[in-house]
Amino acid sequence: MNFVDNLQIGRVCESIIAQWLMRRGFCVLPVYEIAEQQYKGPQLFSCDGDFVAPDMLALKKGGQILFVEAKYK
Repeated sequence: MNFVDNLQIGRVCESIIAQWLMRRGFCVLPVYEIAEQQYKGPQLFSCDGDFVAPDMLALKKGGQILFVEAKYK
């Protein structure tokens, strides 16, 4: 299996994790790479520089916030 195949499997697994979170009452905001095909992963951009971002931000009524880093192994 090559990198692109593994990337596709990882995205399917991220979707499964997001669905699991939604069944538990969370709203899920997935974060994706801005420039396609660079495979750098999601980033947070600021005037102080670029930072690695988690795969998902999950929010729940009442103020609960989760930063979710999804991995399939």
